[in-house]
Amino acid sequence: MLPDDVHRLLRAGLPFSLPDDALVRLSVGAHVSDAAPGEHLYREGGGSFTFLVVRGLVRMYMRSPTGREITVRYVRKGELTGLSSVFAGGPPLSFQALTSTRALHLRPDVVDAAARVDGRIAYAFAAQSSRSLVEFQREIGRQAFLSVRQRVARHLLDLARAAELGLSVRITQQELADAVGSSREVVARALGGLRAAEMIRTSPRGIVLLDAEALYAEVSGAGPPPA
Repeated sequence: MLPDDVHRLLRAGLPFSLPDDALVRLSVGAHVSDAAPGEHLYREGGGSFTFLVVRGLVRMYMRSPTGREITVRYVRKGELTGLSSVFAGGPPLSFQALTSTRALHLRPDVVDAAARVDGRIAYAFAAQSSRSLVEFQREIGRQAFLSVRQRVARHLLDLARAAELGLSVRITQQELADAVGSSREVVARALGGLRAAEMIRTSPRGIVLLDAEALYAEVSGAGPPPA
């Protein structure tokens, strides 16, 4: 049996609640892993997988053939990810812990078998996959139409909210460049513009968000023109 708190998270990780017997069916052979910041929970090419983030923050990213990276989104506590890989194969994505992370890994063969025999589980999976698809579509629009400065502002806000660190974000310029799909030099200029506008303060320990409302306005296009 799974611990009660993990049981609750697994139920919350799906958009439709499942009864205990369905959760027990899904959790057969499941195991828990711990990852330190920087460690991977899944690498591209690793085959089928699915896991629930029990604690921490995970970066989902893609890597180009030349080695450039771009963050697709962040996976937070209580989110279940990787379901589509069970039915369509491993995605061109990797998952890296940004903070100390604990994850519950479900066995792909168990997930597949459960969906085949239990309509409740299959429906919950379909809803979860659809929700993920819509989020990917939104992310494509954000990456395509926002300026680098706006993408930087959005990622800072996302990280501050997701990591539950208040208005302080521990991230390097290179990590931020990877997150927004740009170069470190371009991101440095964007940070300089946000710093000059007194929206952020930078230090060797990270970035402090001084004016979250102004950053939100920047992302929405209501702020000053990008630098």
